Amino acid sequence: LPADAARSWPAAPGATRALLPRIREVADRVGAAGLGEVVLVGRGAPAAAAGVVARHAKAPLTVLDGLDPAPTLRLAVDPDRLRRTMVVVTGDDPVARAHTGILRRLFRDLGIDHEELAERFLEVPAEGTTAPVGRVFGALAPYALFPAALAGVDVAQILDQATAVLPSLTRPENNPGLALGAIVAGCARGGRDKIVLADFGSRFEGMGEWVGRLLFDATWTPRAGAKH
Repeated sequence: LPADAARSWPAAPGATRALLPRIREVADRVGAAGLGEVVLVGRGAPAAAAGVVARHAKAPLTVLDGLDPAPTLRLAVDPDRLRRTMVVVTGDDPVARAHTGILRRLFRDLGIDHEELAERFLEVPAEGTTAPVGRVFGALAPYALFPAALAGVDVAQILDQATAVLPSLTRPENNPGLALGAIVAGCARGGRDKIVLADFGSRFEGMGEWVGRLLFDATWTPRAGAKH
């Protein structure tokens, strides 16, 4: 990995668990306002992970993480749905600003005033987490689980499941993470420079896309695509 690339962080479940009271508070407020649709404006592995989690739970979460403005503009096709939409922003880059700018214009076109418009956009808090947790290995970080929770996903259960497997990932023997890393490293030393992701039969739609982005963010290796 590059010297400044973020690495795995076993404390991720605990960091996000500390934010659960805040997450529940915001989720209750959003639900009381009738905002049952959630749009996530984010990038990289955390955004992909949020999409996987939401699809598995059949939660109403739309992820906007690319350069194409069409998915954002398609939200305007259903004004009633747009009126029920809350936007979660997890980044401040040109792509994120472009998406949020379009969404703000769509909301204003619906007649939503400035005060209510401010309530429609939420930036995920960074307290209790660090860059390694939030930007690369971010499936368990607030950047992924906060928007998923607002869409109705039981993130406390996800954190419980993650905590249950942590002992196997922090011991020196019989560690599936170390075993996988050793296999990948051995292949790399043998001259192989490609990884093919195949999620045939996976219970989690989009898992290959998330893993592909995780590898890209962690190694800065360009992605050629994913096999599904």
